[in-house]
Amino acid sequence: MQRSFDLLRRALLVASLSLIIPAATVLRCQGQTPAPAPPPTLTEAERRAVRDINPETIRRVAADLSSPEMLGRGTAQAGGERAARYLADRLAGLGLKPLGDARRSYMQTIKFRATQVLPQSALIVDEESLILGEEFVFAPAYEAELAEVSGPSVFVGYGYGKRRADVRGKIVVMLYGLPFGSRASDNPAQKAWQSREAMFALTGFRINGYAAAGASAIIVVNVESAEEPYPQMADYLMRRRIAHVPITPAARIDPAAQFYTTDKTRRSRALISTARQTTLPPVVYVSPQGSEKLFAEAGKTLAWALSAAVRRDFAPRELSGATIRARMKIEEATGSNVVGLLEGSDPSLKEEAVVFTAHYDAYGVGMDGRVYPGAADNALGVAEVMAVAEALAHSTERPRRSVIFLFTTGEEHGLLGSQHWEGYPTWSSEKLAAALNFDGIGTETYGTVRQVVGYGAAHSELGALLKEVTAAMGLSLRPDPLPEEKLFYRSDQLTFALHGVPPLLLMGLPQDVPSAVIRAREWLKTDYHQPADSVQPWWDWGGAQTMASVGLVVGMRVANGERAPDWLPSSPYRRFRQKRSLTSSGGQ
Repeated sequence: MQRSFDLLRRALLVASLSLIIPAATVLRCQGQTPAPAPPPTLTEAERRAVRDINPETIRRVAADLSSPEMLGRGTAQAGGERAARYLADRLAGLGLKPLGDARRSYMQTIKFRATQVLPQSALIVDEESLILGEEFVFAPAYEAELAEVSGPSVFVGYGYGKRRADVRGKIVVMLYGLPFGSRASDNPAQKAWQSREAMFALTGFRINGYAAAGASAIIVVNVESAEEPYPQMADYLMRRRIAHVPITPAARIDPAAQFYTTDKTRRSRALISTARQTTLPPVVYVSPQGSEKLFAEAGKTLAWALSAAVRRDFAPRELSGATIRARMKIEEATGSNVVGLLEGSDPSLKEEAVVFTAHYDAYGVGMDGRVYPGAADNALGVAEVMAVAEALAHSTERPRRSVIFLFTTGEEHGLLGSQHWEGYPTWSSEKLAAALNFDGIGTETYGTVRQVVGYGAAHSELGALLKEVTAAMGLSLRPDPLPEEKLFYRSDQLTFALHGVPPLLLMGLPQDVPSAVIRAREWLKTDYHQPADSVQPWWDWGGAQTMASVGLVVGMRVANGERAPDWLPSSPYRRFRQKRSLTSSGGQ
């Protein structure tokens, strides 16, 4: 009996090992060499389409959009509408169907509320007037055309602690951030709380609290961080602000929502919340320099304030009287998304669509007359999408699913154009198979593109598809080289993710990634959202052609696939999945 059992056990062991020994090992043991897996390749139709991506189209569209005639393509400004008509004319010239208002126009009209802080605004502490822009700015959530508040002020430190001041009818003076906010920390938890997003969120919570407690105004002092110096923040907050209409003026700041916003401007991102309508009094942010002036009028210093605020026995303290005078120009304005449709060839699948998107807006013309060309961000992305539209429109083989080309406005002000298109869709999200967004900082122009980053690839089956396409094109996929920039959350792909549509944002890089990252970080400091962002003579248009080609092939494979890409089980965006009737394994 024991011998029989041993024989049986050995037989089972051999059988089980045969299941786990790779076939290639078995073949090698037999003196045979396994056949290598065939390398990924493009289909003939894909190769023909890629050949139709015209770098001259990319160069011409990028140059036209960033030219002086377009006046910086400001949302709901004359230059922005001129750019919209230019894009609509190109879509019409390609024979695409209009997919804007009532599907009779390429333009989708959007009403906006535009606010501009006027130079008559003032902050006066005792007898000292602070300089608008240089030393103080208004928080973006405060938008009243005319307001003036005067009265005593009270310093509340960081706004924490058990000893609370009676602030009803008083002007609250509050330090920005947290007690450790000005010191670098190696503690991961502290680093998270010191992030730009967290600092603004926490400041917003405290502003809300003092507004609810009856403060007549709130002055946030020492507003600066390593991530965002005060001059950089003030530059954005002095620019024209755009929001959707309708909007409730002076509504409560919603700090929690800031973790979901994607606005790329390094400005304060306090948002308007329509859920909780606590009236917000005037709120101003004061620079460290301006803060010194403010405390000097009370015989104190900023150093004293920072030191006193962290003491266990800290108690709120009366300061000098102050006057805040708000003067703003507020008007309704109209802008446009631009949308065109290439109808699919399959009688059934053409009801589904792949959407290519890029925002065409920049910052337009500032109050000081400066023009923001927005060449890399994002005339280049628009030009790449237009080249894709041109290649597909000229192809004799139309994709099975339909393809939408969406050029959005208002992206720089919080993804307003893509949010409007999803809120008032001309094509339902339930029938969108994927969204491919083109937006960036121009890294694909640094030279021949050898590597590709796919933001959003880890969330859906688009990641595997992108891997196949890049391999077939002789390119490499690489991780995000700028993780600190959180790029996935800062462009229109996030709008689609939050509506259940799997998206990708594509970035192209040359072979020497470290050098490219150094250049990109320097560009972010000097040119990003500045008048210097213009088309450069050294731009490599072949790199832009490569990125358009990658997007084209990914889009074609989604459009021609038997089923639509699904979210991966690990993705947090899977919970936003629509009850879609797509040809997808994820359909519900």
